[in-house]
Amino acid sequence: MSNEMIKELFKQADSELYNARNELYKPAEDVVNYSVCVFARSALYRFIQCLYMIYTDQNGDTPEQELTMEQMMDYINRYDSNAMDIDFSNVHCKSKADVTETKENLYFCNSVDHVKYCTDTADRVRDLVIEKAWGPLTAD
Repeated sequence: MSNEMIKELFKQADSELYNARNELYKPAEDVVNYSVCVFARSALYRFIQCLYMIYTDQNGDTPEQELTMEQMMDYINRYDSNAMDIDFSNVHCKSKADVTETKENLYFCNSVDHVKYCTDTADRVRDLVIEKAWGPLTAD
């Protein structure tokens, strides 16, 4: 897997996380939870994809396409004990493929606390990507 692909995916995720954080900087009554949810969900998915691609590359595995966050995290957790420490229990995201297959409605969180939790979770996964891909000293 190309390091350039990982960098581009990371850049997109970082931009989305930035947008989610900016929305959360507003007073709670002015926060558009839907926007934070969409940006945080997308950032989290892309950061997880980055980690997944890093580990499949390191292990000589061919990355599968259109996996859910849970499927990618199951794979990542085999190789990264730090990833296992991240609590995803309150992240209720569904991928587009999941929603299409099960005919479920796409779930969006509608409280500031919940979308902040998802943004914080994306931050933690972001830190793991930085550490794994570029080392702890090049975080910015």
